[in-house]
Amino acid sequence: MFYSPQIWPSDDSDAVERLAIQSGTLLGYPLSSFSNHVSAAPNHQVGRATSLDFRQTVAMFGPLGYELDLFHLSDAEKQAIKSQIVFYKKQRQLLTFGTFYQLQQLDHGNEKTWAVYDPQNKEALIAFFRVLAQANPTAEDFLPVAFLDGQQVYQVNGEPVSGQLLRQLGLRKPYQFNAVNHGTAQVTGDFQSFVYQLQAKKGVE
Repeated sequence: MFYSPQIWPSDDSDAVERLAIQSGTLLGYPLSSFSNHVSAAPNHQVGRATSLDFRQTVAMFGPLGYELDLFHLSDAEKQAIKSQIVFYKKQRQLLTFGTFYQLQQLDHGNEKTWAVYDPQNKEALIAFFRVLAQANPTAEDFLPVAFLDGQQVYQVNGEPVSGQLLRQLGLRKPYQFNAVNHGTAQVTGDFQSFVYQLQAKKGVE
């Protein structure tokens, strides 16, 4: 970083591999210091096919870019990229300069949860990632968010939730608890991501 304000942490652009690469890089470098690209699927290095949504969510933590052939994309994929860029530009300050947290242990290989927080504006973005689906996940169904203000009420994807509840119990993970209640899950299958948007309600303490 003495010679360059921004680095490329790896030529490996596969989104699953990037979960480990970026988690490790963020132990020592700020979000603003390295670039992340959404590449094509199947990935040209490992041959893995992941959804555009998964690839975009992984890449948006830090400076976001795209390296794929637009002529090979469907109209739906082009619209999804357009929508993602609009979302990213609105959240770029937070995603590039917010305080970064990893809400799960690094050795939890099948799941990662990244968070960025702006204490001044009391807003956060939290992304949950799951690599492979499991029929019966562990009993750890919640993600405590210890950095939030326990005296605040937060809008979590539009729903009001006590900051104290989020600190002590946490966000409910977005997958089904077992094989019989798929209807309650936000994510199903392999290579999934889910984004929580949190904003403190104004005038509520």
